[in-house]
Amino acid sequence: MTTSKQSIPSVSTTDLRKYLDYLKSVRQTASSTPKGVFVKQFSFSGKGHLTAIDPVYKQFFGQECEVMDVTGSDNPYDTNIGVDYIVDVKNPRLQTSVEIWVQERFRTLRYQHYQCVTLIECNKNSGHLSEIYKTKAQYLVYGYYDDTTNTLAQAVVVNLPSLVRKIAMNQIKFEIIHNNTTNQNFISVKFEELKKHNLIEFEFTQA
Repeated sequence: MTTSKQSIPSVSTTDLRKYLDYLKSVRQTASSTPKGVFVKQFSFSGKGHLTAIDPVYKQFFGQECEVMDVTGSDNPYDTNIGVDYIVDVKNPRLQTSVEIWVQERFRTLRYQHYQCVTLIECNKNSGHLSEIYKTKAQYLVYGYYDDTTNTLAQAVVVNLPSLVRKIAMNQIKFEIIHNNTTNQNFISVKFEELKKHNLIEFEFTQA
């Protein structure tokens, strides 16, 4: 029996240029989008993010890294490709800094005993597929934050492309759970399972 070799689709220079132009336009739009700093600082996620800068971002990406907020429903990074923050990582041996894309989520301490990360799979109200299908983030920063004391209790940095690949190929244990309040399906993966597959690259726990 003979088998035919599938041809690999070619990508033209024109297609690559279009994609690079798209990324450039997204970056320009993101840079010009008002961040709503006052509202952001007093939101749960915003306050959680601020507590993670020193113990998580600076420890994992380096003390000289710079973090740019691209969250918001009017920001194409967030809405189109599931990216919340862009981290510029500096290395004096390189000509310029390296951009790393991050998705971020914080939950209250009442969920900490679950010890899992969650990714939204779909919104039943709108019918739209969500994070697991569209994210282009390279890392997921996932933490438990106490807004009554403004304290980050725990956080992990997860290799997101590898996690998505393992979920897609059914190579890691996960659950699909329905949230009745938001009418969304989300995927849940235990920290223990992430560690088993070497997907947690950094972990912070409040002493």
